[in-house]
Amino acid sequence: MNRKVGGDRPARPNGRILAIVCCLPLAACSLITVHTPGGNTRTMNQREFAEYVEHVFRYHNQVVNELIELSGTSDDIDDEDAAELAKEEAHMLQVCASLNDVVSESMTGQDTDFQAKMRLVDAVPECEAATRKVEDLLP
Repeated sequence: MNRKVGGDRPARPNGRILAIVCCLPLAACSLITVHTPGGNTRTMNQREFAEYVEHVFRYHNQVVNELIELSGTSDDIDDEDAAELAKEEAHMLQVCASLNDVVSESMTGQDTDFQAKMRLVDAVPECEAATRKVEDLLP
């Protein structure tokens, strides 16, 4: 079987095309798509996402502090509203646990594993939505 030199050989990819194809996954990793509590989709870079995480963490802590203050003056709320508030508070604490864990690890200098950080993409908007529900129930 005689082959022509270079005739049947597959074309070698252009170096520029190869660089673009290899860099696309890296560029995609630096952008984070978040489904906001309002139902919108928002794409953020890593810095914007870190700011969003911090914003939700601070907002969540503000509402938790308001709950603590409310516990001392629980006469202002009737039993039915108190039961709904307690239910939503428990849900909020459960949903926000991974956010609190990652922030606590970060504040103590521990290295957070990649999977925990990736869970924040869904957990932070869920925490924000649950925190809003609790805040709306506060008297």
